[in-house]
Amino acid sequence: MEGQVGVRKRPILVTLVGILYFFLAILTIFAAIGLFLLETWDWGAITLVLGVIYLAIAFGCFKGWGWVWGMAIIFSIVNIGLNVYNMYMDDFAEWLAPVIGIVISLLVLWYLFTPKVKRWFEI
Repeated sequence: MEGQVGVRKRPILVTLVGILYFFLAILTIFAAIGLFLLETWDWGAITLVLGVIYLAIAFGCFKGWGWVWGMAIIFSIVNIGLNVYNMYMDDFAEWLAPVIGIVISLLVLWYLFTPKVKRWFEI
């Protein structure tokens, strides 16, 4: 195909990761609004900043921004840690959500290190 020299094709699962981060951003921003309504300003501000970061990661996945690759790795590791903590703090009956979160984060981590994805993010 002439005229498409240098055009990168986004891997389909990178699109899925971007969509996941987009939904996570929306949920986090709504949580921040709820915290502001409860007048817990400090946690509301922290949660809002986190939501904006998730939104930046989502858009960066779609655009192939290199710095987003590193941020997605960091936040996947943090999510694993938070889910392990939630498993420790909750009863055994409530382990399903953290286990699903850990599995998703591990899959995202694995996928981010594949050559096709690293090429998309120009790593």
